[in-house]
Amino acid sequence: MKQWIRVRTRNGRRIAVCDVCGAAAGVPTRLHLNSFATKHKAHQSAQRGWMGAGDVVHAAASKLGIETCTPCEKRRRKMNRMMPKFWRR
Repeated sequence: MKQWIRVRTRNGRRIAVCDVCGAAAGVPTRLHLNSFATKHKAHQSAQRGWMGAGDVVHAAASKLGIETCTPCEKRRRKMNRMMPKFWRR
């Protein structure tokens, strides 16, 4: 699938999650998955040109050798929603 969309399985259901904004939706069929990807297609261009605030903090922490955990990932998504265009790539 697209780089910014991940598909996960929870309790036997397929769920698509947008890595940029953190939105999630059930995707029982490929048609639903394509629809979700189309709605979040604007993230593709935003992801190429800009880094969100959470991505900047994540990159800095990774360079320092700090591993990410679930709360870190939630914080990164929240910061990206608040400031999606923080740093130009």
